[in-house]
Amino acid sequence: MDKQQDQKIRTDIRQGMAAQDHAHARVVTLIELLNRAGQVQVDDSPADTTWQTATVEGAPGNEVVRFAWSDNHHGFSVVLTEGGIAGGEWTGGSFFCEDAEGADTQISLFETVPLVPPGHVADRAVPEARTALAARLAAAFPAFLDDGAVNGADLVDWINQELGAELAALRR
Repeated sequence: MDKQQDQKIRTDIRQGMAAQDHAHARVVTLIELLNRAGQVQVDDSPADTTWQTATVEGAPGNEVVRFAWSDNHHGFSVVLTEGGIAGGEWTGGSFFCEDAEGADTQISLFETVPLVPPGHVADRAVPEARTALAARLAAAFPAFLDDGAVNGADLVDWINQELGAELAALRR
């Protein structure tokens, strides 16, 4: 084997490993999103679709997601394997892949949040909202992190610019 052939084999192996890592990441990402989702729609399934996830093992035939729903007293289910998810792709707000039977499947994930009247904050969202706000503040004013000086006028301007819509909604 000459040096050029050896180099090509090494390159092919690295590309194969990178593709495998990318496929594994796609599977893990979908599972993580499903674990955070409040609602899922599979193809044209109704809003009461349920789902279960299993451990990712790195095996293409491993069944990692099972969706189930009823429509007019008939039960339906769709099972996804790691291989099917790995071969899928995100388009717009949906994930398209093949299910365990090889059928094309569209999955749309939704986050549900409590609805509350203006001026109220849903208790569930408070920790996440505070963390997000703290991160935004720290990015805009790094001096907060090391007890440095922060100009009060600049802080007020930032709050009005970044949180103006939220503050206006609270005033209503």
